[in-house]
Amino acid sequence: GQVADLFQQALPGQPVPDDPVAALRAAVRDAQTRAGVLGVYGGNLSALDLLQEISARVPPDLDLVFEELSIDGQTIRIRVVAKSFEAADRLGTELSSFPPFAQTRIGAIETDRVSGDKKFNVTISLNAEDSA
Repeated sequence: GQVADLFQQALPGQPVPDDPVAALRAAVRDAQTRAGVLGVYGGNLSALDLLQEISARVPPDLDLVFEELSIDGQTIRIRVVAKSFEAADRLGTELSSFPPFAQTRIGAIETDRVSGDKKFNVTISLNAEDSA
């Protein structure tokens, strides 16, 4: 009876099957498959949501270029070129102000010998609890 109530709460409008536990398991598997196909990361955030948040958090006056950006599982990696070391600190602070990006790390800072530009990596480990 309790499982049937849970089934009705989770899938309102659908008749309760003979085996509601198996039906709930199948519904969870289907939702996970859809999330994988849609590229859902860290709770309910899609890859497009993540890109939008990153873009919104980069201050317009911060002079930098993203050379490379990848989203792999629960980790976002960005290779950045900027004019100063301060840009690395400021970008890290701005990105980490979004709760799912709280675990933002800046690393591998180096100076390009030809241009003098600063290159660094940004690694964001998504916090699934804050993303939901």
